[in-house]
Amino acid sequence: MIPQVLAFITTYRCNFSCDHCSVSAGPERREVLAAGVMQRVMVAAS
Repeated sequence: MIPQVLAFITTYRCNFSCDHCSVSAGPERREVLAAGVMQRVMVAAS
């Protein structure tokens, strides 16, 4: 089955610190998804 939607969380930094956040994002987080990783995932998904 070919995915019809591909979504990326490009950063975990967020102005909020919601208890219900599925990725534990918050203002102190600094991780960023590299563009090369996104590109490889898109190629693999197509």
